[in-house]
Amino acid sequence: MTEPGQARDTGAFPFLTSAELAAAGERWRGGAATAGAGARLLEDAERIATAPALHDPLGGRTPANLFVIQSLLFGASLAHRLTGRDRYAEPVRRVLRDLTDPGRRATQLPSEVHLGFVMSGVGVAAALCGPAVDPELVRDLARAIGSDLADSARHAPWGKQEPRRVAWNHSAVGYAGLGTAGLLCHDEDRGQEWTAQALERLRGFFAEGVTEAGMTREGLHYAGFVFRTAAPFLLACRNLGLFDYRDPAANPQLDRLRRVPTWFAAEVMPTGSWLRNRNDSDWDPRRAMGGFLPLFGSLDPGTVAWVYESLLGDGGRGDHGQDRALVASALFESVLWPPGPPPADFAPPALLADPDTGHLSERSGAGRPSGFSVACGRFASGLHGQADVGSVMFDAYGVPVLLDSGAANDPSEGSRSSSRAHNLVLVDGRGQFPSGRGRGVSGTVVHAYRGVAATGVTCDLAEAYGAAGYNPVNHALRHCLYVREPFPYLLVVDDLARADGAPATFDQLFQLPPATGMLRERERLRLDVEFDSAAGRVTLWPLDACTVHEEPRRTRAHPCPEHTTWILRRRGRGGVMATLVLPEPGAGDTLDVHAHLDRDAGRVTVRLEGAGTVHTDRFAFAPGQASRVEITRDGHRLDGQPLQLAPQQRSPVPQRLSVPRRPTVPRWHPRRVLTGLRRRARRRLRSGR
Repeated sequence: MTEPGQARDTGAFPFLTSAELAAAGERWRGGAATAGAGARLLEDAERIATAPALHDPLGGRTPANLFVIQSLLFGASLAHRLTGRDRYAEPVRRVLRDLTDPGRRATQLPSEVHLGFVMSGVGVAAALCGPAVDPELVRDLARAIGSDLADSARHAPWGKQEPRRVAWNHSAVGYAGLGTAGLLCHDEDRGQEWTAQALERLRGFFAEGVTEAGMTREGLHYAGFVFRTAAPFLLACRNLGLFDYRDPAANPQLDRLRRVPTWFAAEVMPTGSWLRNRNDSDWDPRRAMGGFLPLFGSLDPGTVAWVYESLLGDGGRGDHGQDRALVASALFESVLWPPGPPPADFAPPALLADPDTGHLSERSGAGRPSGFSVACGRFASGLHGQADVGSVMFDAYGVPVLLDSGAANDPSEGSRSSSRAHNLVLVDGRGQFPSGRGRGVSGTVVHAYRGVAATGVTCDLAEAYGAAGYNPVNHALRHCLYVREPFPYLLVVDDLARADGAPATFDQLFQLPPATGMLRERERLRLDVEFDSAAGRVTLWPLDACTVHEEPRRTRAHPCPEHTTWILRRRGRGGVMATLVLPEPGAGDTLDVHAHLDRDAGRVTVRLEGAGTVHTDRFAFAPGQASRVEITRDGHRLDGQPLQLAPQQRSPVPQRLSVPRRPTVPRWHPRRVLTGLRRRARRRLRSGR
């Protein structure tokens, strides 16, 4: 590993050491330019140099332009450095010249996230292009963008010293951009101040925005926002000896960062190539993988290599993170920091249980592989959130069986941010309080435990339904029973009633991959499903009387943009609704199943016979009460190990933060007045007046 302060030749922003740059050059000369990530980088560079659509990325549609501009600066400057061709530096110079126009910056880079992304790209381009770009122009840009970010941080929510703001991706991205500007103005007092502020705030993000389990409080999509922009700045600070995030003496949160790759590994879909899309995230792994290799490649090389190979490498998508539109690109990192091959004996994590986010993800590779995931945590105000507390995902025999298709920022009923995009329950057509645009919902994991053969989780979702008086319920309980052995299946038991006790329509929603074949036996559905070249058969089996409806659904592009929501509808005053999700084994196994629900007693019995074994599983719970489910197999209790997801074990975001507050700027301070005038001018420009 290269040490901080090692000889470097990348100027005032040394995000690469000489050794790293030399290694990239050797790989390039050794054939990388014609194969794999290198060939794709050259292809992108040619398109950047010639495509009319990329001639003016600053004029592109917001908010996508922040990704395009940064990817262009990353990719074109790296191609210039590796090839020595000036034609790849010309698009960089053109963008830098365009950025000097304060009016265009104000209208086309309207937020701290835009400015942070672009400033990170400017720093990388300056380091890689060297004398091919005007150093005074770069410094002027750093002064201008740094000043805009510093002014905004004094007054805008993202700059506040509150823990919920420190944990916010907007804050981390904005401060990473501010720190990059500071390093480019390192010989000025304000540059040193900006760098110090950025380091303090990113250390705060590690403490408040990353949990002990290595998860961020927002989804993988937004983790990539932060890591992609913060990586060059943190690496430059490490090489300058200012702050080494890999040193436990300098970074007390290092153990949390070491666990981040495990979180990514736990969310890889069983087919590879895709990630689970919880909490406003997308299936596409490329945005999530931004900054993943440079920040975590040395912290957990084996896991990082497996995740990369499963998602972007030849074992997954095979595109190494390329995105021809430059909107979701991880190619820059793939060329500079390619991981080695994953260990031959590597096994993905069997369990990820995070009390801070209420997240449980489990994977079983023994015998018949399967996986299960549920999230039911507290919403931290100001962060991205989805109406998905209690929503489950399930896969078996290498096929995702239950999907979670919600990924949007639209707080309206029926949108991808509402319950209708998740495996949840609607009451009279309404679900949980729809999330998006900074609002979300909370739930509580009442009990969770994991035994040798099964895992039981009980969630209280009433708060999510009744938030802001949206859909009050007397109670909303969900019991999830995930059985791993000898045959995997999932039992979902919902127990709901309206607050006024009046009759209502209760719809259990189940999102399944597209069905290529269907056999219907009364309420029971036997479906042949397909997901990303994987196929399987699953039975959706309601254990109480209901009517079955299907609703076509479209989501963002992913392996199944058109799939089906299966609606199991009951009418009455509420109570217990139980549904068995039973994947059927392959041709080598036969499975005979009998299941029964006793609603009044609060008991479900499932009898399985197959592979020479017979088992009877019983699940007992108290209707209407937030109590744990007792699981027995053949008359013996399956207690297992309690999981750290109960509310008394959860660590909420602290209300105090050990980051010194900056002095308040007086109301009529000239800089504050100037900021107000700028905002007014931006509003007028947007409105066309």
